[in-house]
Amino acid sequence: LAIKFLGRKTKVTIDKTFSTRSAFDLFKDGFISALFSPGAIVFFVVMFPTFLDPNNNFIIHFTILMTTHVFLDFFFLTIYAGVSSRIAIFLKNYPNLISRLSGCALLFLAYRILSTKINL
Repeated sequence: LAIKFLGRKTKVTIDKTFSTRSAFDLFKDGFISALFSPGAIVFFVVMFPTFLDPNNNFIIHFTILMTTHVFLDFFFLTIYAGVSSRIAIFLKNYPNLISRLSGCALLFLAYRILSTKINL
């Protein structure tokens, strides 16, 4: 399988439907998926109250924490999107790179498995 990956010639086809969507549509889709994410819901229900002091004004602290979370999330997801677009452009120019990296990783994994002493 690893040798098959190393020798494979990859053909790149890019779907043009994603490039025609507006930035607002992409933002709206990301916002809705993040809003209804089970991980985010569990975080806000379970972890958020531990940072709040019940003796002080609950609403102000909750608003500050929520705003901080939204800004940090937006900041890091914007960086993630920028890096992803640059990687996509790079991989478009070198379509066989993923196949070769996968083949090398599988060869390394096979070497590690063979070099490990198996106790039955």
